[in-house]
Amino acid sequence: MPVEKRTSVLLLGGALVLALCGCVSNPPQVESRSEEAFVPTFASEEEAFTAAVAAYVGYLNILTTIASEDGIGMERLDIHAAPDVSAFAKGGLVTLQQEGLRTVGQQSASKTVLQSYYPQAESGVDIISIYVCVDVSNLDLVDHAGRSVVEADRPDQTPFEASFNLIGQDPAHLVVATNTVWAGDGVC
Repeated sequence: MPVEKRTSVLLLGGALVLALCGCVSNPPQVESRSEEAFVPTFASEEEAFTAAVAAYVGYLNILTTIASEDGIGMERLDIHAAPDVSAFAKGGLVTLQQEGLRTVGQQSASKTVLQSYYPQAESGVDIISIYVCVDVSNLDLVDHAGRSVVEADRPDQTPFEASFNLIGQDPAHLVVATNTVWAGDGVC
């Protein structure tokens, strides 16, 4: 093979290897959304916070309702919570069913604080996070005979950190994406 042709084949082969390995000197062009094109789902941080609180209260209410109805209709959680949160809550409801327990009364979000808001969150994931003080002072856990099984030293309030995913924009629909006990101060 002549030297010129062998050099051309080697250069072409080298370029092909670099292209296949992604080791090219020019990075691929990524189209980004300009600031002017972005239209936030919520008109303000306050509107997003209000929507998050309403979504969390809806989640608490349906969870309490299902627990008071012996766990019937657990699928109702699915419109209020992301799959992981819903599955975890359903696991707790199954445990209550198996132990013959149900709730009487209501739990509430007695205090809420905005933690973060990212209006441009990719795909609406973790668009907003809040701290919530969940008050269970008006919620009882009873057995089939109606006797309370709540321990006397149960705390009436527990702080949570909850984040939300946006799954619909017209109208805006938030679901609880995470819901973890908050160890910090100042929420309850």
